[in-house]
Formats: sequence, structure tokens, C-alpha cells
Amino acid sequence: MIPYSTTRPNALSPAARPVTQRHDRLLSGLITARWWAIAALLALVAIAPGLLDVPLPQRPMLAILAAAGLWNGAMHWQSRRTSDLPYPTTCLLQLCVDLLAFAALLYFSGGATNPLVFMLLLPVVLSALLLTRGAVLAIAALAMLLYSLLMVQFVPLEPGDAERATTLHLSGMWLTFVVSASMLAWFVMRTTDALRQRDAELARAREQTYREERVLALGALAAGAAHELGSPLATLAVLVGEMERDVPAGTPAAADLKLMREQIAYCKRIITRLTEKAGDQRSEGTESMRCDAWLEGLHGAWRSLRSHCDSTLTLLGSDSGE
Repeated sequence: MIPYSTTRPNALSPAARPVTQRHDRLLSGLITARWWAIAALLALVAIAPGLLDVPLPQRPMLAILAAAGLWNGAMHWQSRRTSDLPYPTTCLLQLCVDLLAFAALLYFSGGATNPLVFMLLLPVVLSALLLTRGAVLAIAALAMLLYSLLMVQFVPLEPGDAERATTLHLSGMWLTFVVSASMLAWFVMRTTDALRQRDAELARAREQTYREERVLALGALAAGAAHELGSPLATLAVLVGEMERDVPAGTPAAADLKLMREQIAYCKRIITRLTEKAGDQRSEGTESMRCDAWLEGLHGAWRSLRSHCDSTLTLLGSDSGE
């Protein structure tokens, strides 16, 4: 009986979403394993008295298994909903409940003399794979305490003669080894797969971050180059304008200066596009507008944000456009 649960916040950031999805996958697998464990123990409690000729107090043991089934059903329902408990606390609580439930079954079936007592180690191993160091120490301390109590307080079994008791004990040890090895291998493989998937997701995230950094670096480089080239081009434009005033129209020199002025303007447009892609804007790319129109637009935007205020804009001066 291996319970497990996690929490899912209402709003997940992109960084937290893969972690929560990994917890959900572990939750699904562990709840499924718990159903199988309950079914196996239920069958064992039901057929052991007749098959092995070993008297067992079936009523209290079946009641414990029924409570474990209700607990697992509640955890299955909880996994489909949002929980307020954090993942480590929820997982620790369920592993403790599992230890107590299995110890209660062992109490009615021979206590520490039952070869299945070593399955108390499974929650400890799982806590080492899934929880923090403090939680692992708590689970291990609880398992040791329960094992110690089962050595002095239990309902003894009466298998009959000593030879038959030895055979049953060895068979139980074999069963414990097979179940423990199978479950540990299964959980370790699932945990390893989850870690590999997490590493792959981290590698993809690092690669995406590297590409974004490269793009930002190229944008900054383009903006820097545009700013550096802006001043020389402005100087060339001024010089070409002065030279065009000194050269007579219609001469080859005037045609060359006109071509030079057009090429300088083309270079300025290229620089403007580069700065716009980098998130900046050159003054050459801005549009002029009347001061009164700008003030009226600003006043209208202010009034739309503060509709409860009453204000009037009055402009005094000439309407000559200067």
C-alpha cells in the first residue's frame, strides 16, 4: 500500500508547470500500485486461513483493508482537484498512514515474526526517492518504532508443527523478496524516467534561453551600430546639402551629389528600421505635428482616465501655424 499525493496550485507559472506534471504522473502510478497492493492483501487475508491452515482474525484485518481502500479512493478524488497542502506534506502524510495501516495488519498476523514485516521498508525507500532529508528521517523513525512495537505487541500465529512453521516462514520471506524487488524496480524505473524527462525539459529551456539571449544580443548590436552610424550620415547629409548649393544645376557634379544624397537617405532608412526592430526609435523617423493638436490630444487622454474630474483647456496665441 503505497499512497502518494501532490498539490496543484490554481495558477502555475511556466517554470512550475513541468514539476507539477511530474508529480501528477507519480501520483497516478503510486495510487494504481496502492490498489494492486490492497487487492493482493485482501486476497491473502481471504484465502490464507483455508489454504495455509493458519488462523487469522479476518474481521479486523478486512476492516483495516476497507479503511485503506477508502483512504486510497479519497486520495484518487483529491488528485483530480486542487489541494491546499504542499506536495512534500501530502506525500509524507500518506506514507505515514500506509506504515500505520500495514503495521496494524502485521499486529493481527504475528507481528515481527511475520516474514512480511520487512515490507515496512518500502515506504522508507520511496520517501528517500520522493521527499526531503527531514521527511525521510521521519518516515524511517516511524518504521523503526512500529517494528519495535511489533516485536512485543502482536497477535501470535499458530501454524501447527515446527517444520510446517519453518516452511511457511521461508515461503513468506520468498514472497517478501519478490514483492519488494518488483515494486522497488518499478518505482526506481519510473523515478529515473521522470528525472530523464526533467533533464530533457531543462536542456530545452536552456537552449531556448540561449537563443533568446542571442537574439537580444544581435538586437543590441544593431541598435548600437545604428546609433554609431547616425552621426556620420547626418554630417555627410549636411555636407552634401552645402555642396549642392555651390554646384550649378544640370552639371555632372550636381547629378552625383543628388545620387549621394539619395543614398544617404536610403542608409538612414535602413538605420531607422534596425532601431525599430531593436525596440528603439530614431528622431528622423518621427512625425511632426502642431503643438495645439498635441496638447488637445494629451488633454483628451487625461480626461478619459479621470472622467470624474472637470477640466477645460484654453490655448492663447496666434493661429498662424508657427
